[in-house]
Amino acid sequence: MEDKYSKMKVTELKEELQKRGLATSGNKITLIERLKGGESGSESHSKSEEDEEDDKLPDDLTAMKVPELKKVLKKKGLSVSGNKSVLLERLEAHMRGEDPPEKEKETKPAGKRKAAGGKDPKKKKKKSNDSDDDPPLASSRVLDDFNLPPKQANEIKIVTWNVAGFAAVMKKGFLDYMQEEKPDIICLNETKIKSLPDDQFPGYFCFINPATENVGYSGVGLLTKIKPINVIMGIGIKEHDTEGRCITAEYEHFYVVATYIPNSGAKGNDGWPKDLQYRMNWDTVFQAYLLKLDKTKPIIWCGDLNLIKRLI
Repeated sequence: MEDKYSKMKVTELKEELQKRGLATSGNKITLIERLKGGESGSESHSKSEEDEEDDKLPDDLTAMKVPELKKVLKKKGLSVSGNKSVLLERLEAHMRGEDPPEKEKETKPAGKRKAAGGKDPKKKKKKSNDSDDDPPLASSRVLDDFNLPPKQANEIKIVTWNVAGFAAVMKKGFLDYMQEEKPDIICLNETKIKSLPDDQFPGYFCFINPATENVGYSGVGLLTKIKPINVIMGIGIKEHDTEGRCITAEYEHFYVVATYIPNSGAKGNDGWPKDLQYRMNWDTVFQAYLLKLDKTKPIIWCGDLNLIKRLI
């Protein structure tokens, strides 16, 4: 029964409900529950306040923004922690009458929050350009819906990933990901390390361009199965190159440019992003750098471009 309805589109579910003289408001999960309730004879025409609230939710919950999801979860007395994928899973599980999928993860075992000696571990001060707390690699929800076509014999697979700290991502299954995905070239952004553990990546040539003045900040890396003709660290401008923003790998027919583009920063007292001028300067010199490369070979530009003004 569940499989039959879950494969139906929202419009088809509404048509079926209309035939049965049942309400057609609400998102897909609500519609399926209403159909199942109608078949079992337990459909009630008197809705609770929560049911009415659920009916107001959009058909596609993924279209909701993070603040909207948190507002709905808070009303239902549920946790509002986690990224968008976690919030969606929590809301959908609740609407299906199930326990939150990450419930067991939210309960931390005693004694884990303090370091040896009973002292709380020191928290590093976050730079204005740094990412928020490291998210999980990917939720099962995303992986289930994301399928790539098989790679053809004459193709290469290039991946770019903001790891928000290479040391952290190594503890979250990065090696497993590499074995599963088998990229020919992978560009790593915001690595926050001085060097890559080459011995852990057999078959790859490993390159790292770390920040030299502010150690543990920004940085880019590149792992490649194809040996480059040449590798360029930075863009030739000292002001930017000390932050480890770019690696260029030259191959026979193209360049791969791996970048971690500067963030404009948070708003200052004047209402403008405090690092906006630095970012505008970067854009000018980096464009000139790319145009110079483009005169000799095509460019594949990868990385965290820091372009989005608002949360998606």
